[in-house]
Amino acid sequence: MRAIWVGCLGLSLSFIIAACSGDDADFKSGMYWLNEKGNWQAAAQAFERSLAKSPDRWKNHVALIDAVSRGDDPARLERHVTEAFNKFPDSTRSSSIFTAASTLLGEDRLNKLGGKIELVSLEKQMASKGDKPELLSRAVISACRGQDQQAVSAYLGRLLEVMKGELPDSVRNELNYFIGSAQLDRIQLTARLEANPKDPKALTGLAKASLLSWDLALARKSIQGLNGENSDALKDEATARTFSALWDIEPFPARTVTQGWDGSRSTDGSGLLFVRDLGTTSESDKYIFRNGGGGDQHMLKAAQQGLREIVCPRFSPDGGWIYFYSSADKNWRLGGQGRFSLYRVKTTYGSAPIKLTDDDLVFCEPFFESNGTVLLVRKDVGSVRQSAEVFRLDPVHKRSESVIRIAEPVQWAAFTPRADSLLFITARGIYKRALAGGATTLEMTGQGYAYPLLSPDGKWLLIQGSGNEQLLFERSSGAMTYLGIASPPMGSFGKDGKLLVNRQEAGRPKIVEFDLNHPQTVSTELIQKIGSR
Repeated sequence: MRAIWVGCLGLSLSFIIAACSGDDADFKSGMYWLNEKGNWQAAAQAFERSLAKSPDRWKNHVALIDAVSRGDDPARLERHVTEAFNKFPDSTRSSSIFTAASTLLGEDRLNKLGGKIELVSLEKQMASKGDKPELLSRAVISACRGQDQQAVSAYLGRLLEVMKGELPDSVRNELNYFIGSAQLDRIQLTARLEANPKDPKALTGLAKASLLSWDLALARKSIQGLNGENSDALKDEATARTFSALWDIEPFPARTVTQGWDGSRSTDGSGLLFVRDLGTTSESDKYIFRNGGGGDQHMLKAAQQGLREIVCPRFSPDGGWIYFYSSADKNWRLGGQGRFSLYRVKTTYGSAPIKLTDDDLVFCEPFFESNGTVLLVRKDVGSVRQSAEVFRLDPVHKRSESVIRIAEPVQWAAFTPRADSLLFITARGIYKRALAGGATTLEMTGQGYAYPLLSPDGKWLLIQGSGNEQLLFERSSGAMTYLGIASPPMGSFGKDGKLLVNRQEAGRPKIVEFDLNHPQTVSTELIQKIGSR
């Protein structure tokens, strides 16, 4: 009888404990399924039951996000992250959430979600407490994370006013990361010019920052502000050369090479590859041409091979093959949506091109290794987040092997001269990663960069903007030169200090060659041009 009573008491106590703990039992069940069984679905269901009973418990939100992040349902994860951020607005940068959720959602998406939610909370606080520097600082950072440019400018203006033009280091660092140094310089220099509209250093700095953020109109306006009493600022050769192309003055000696686009030299410089359209405005008919001692020669007619666009034709080092990017999709444009492949064709007209890849490629000039293999970059489809992979292609057997994964959302890339590293562009700027591994380093912050090209000696870096604006950087000094508008985009370096770029003349594409070894003297002419406008 005593045994029965004790048993009944134990049974009653277990029911009482379960009833009192409720969500704790579900939470413990979730932890068991997650850590002991590795079953994220069962764990998530248990955590969801626990959270429904205790929605204000932080650890329930964290555990649920941890569980769902181990699965493959980003929409479900985003819903739970949003719920956590709304419940705890001050947690939008919590490492416990970011560490788990960034793998599936990506850092940019998390920042956008968290930034918008935190900004709403901060606006409520400022409505009652006023423009406190610490609240404004957080609002600027939150607006950056939420990618709300209008809010960034508004809160940054209020913060600069309160702080008398000085920014806290924490805000400066965050702004450099989220909007880039050029945008930050623009905002600060604009505020500085409101106090002194003729400040030559501020005007020159604002012009450079405007070029880096692809605002040509503001760059011109800033340089025009140097006229008259400040015209001495334009007597500096480097400064004048940076901006001369804004007034159609070539910063380097230039000559037209041929009609067409996407020109590139052979290894010994004797041959030139380029693309030309022999069709009409309504129906294109694109060819790869070769220009050598015997004039222009057809190498490939795209339409005969079921191809549409032809991009980046390059000679193999031995001169026996032409490699190029193309797609059978008539709507494909490089830099837009759609997949493209690498092809190669013999250097005799009528040869059939050979398709070498089926990968989802990232644009990068192919790097030809001495043993005949080729280095390329593709999107890493084996990863749940946006990342890329450098791979080595054997063009004879069409076999590939992975070299290194880049855990970043790579948009464009370029190999260094010896292919020991990869320069790559993300939404935040230009980065560098050694192919042997190691840390990723920042080359330059900024947004809207595309088509990076490195000269064979590594001295020059060419990048383009969203409107095909071309900027040339001397990497050792950081000196920047605006070259003009590429049409269509891209260019190529030779080994002799020459640069081929695409231009339009009377509505027709032409290839122009710059001699980077002999910069033009442009100061006086530039001052006169600006003064006449």
